[in-house]
Amino acid sequence: MNPVTNKIYVVNHDSYNVTVIDGVTNNTALVAAGMRPVAVRVNPVSDKIYVTNWRGDNVTVMAEAPASDVKVRAAFDRLPGDTTSLARPTLTGKGVNRWTPAGPR
Repeated sequence: MNPVTNKIYVVNHDSYNVTVIDGVTNNTALVAAGMRPVAVRVNPVSDKIYVTNWRGDNVTVMAEAPASDVKVRAAFDRLPGDTTSLARPTLTGKGVNRWTPAGPR
């Protein structure tokens, strides 16, 4: 399971694929792997999925699809008395992740 994307990976041993389960919607998808996959490991930091293939004596590496393609947008409220004359003033601050549920750390 990838706790960041909330996806579960199940190897289908007598096949050439892996079932991916969306933990939010319970929808499933088949993703191609090698001959007779036997184990799967997820690296949530790199968003890579590693599938060991018993008959192929190899490992299939899959890239995790993004959870969504929503772009991050920022909006700034002008302060009273703001007299910025630059078209692109330098901004400083910190980003705060308010993604729910249980957003990536």
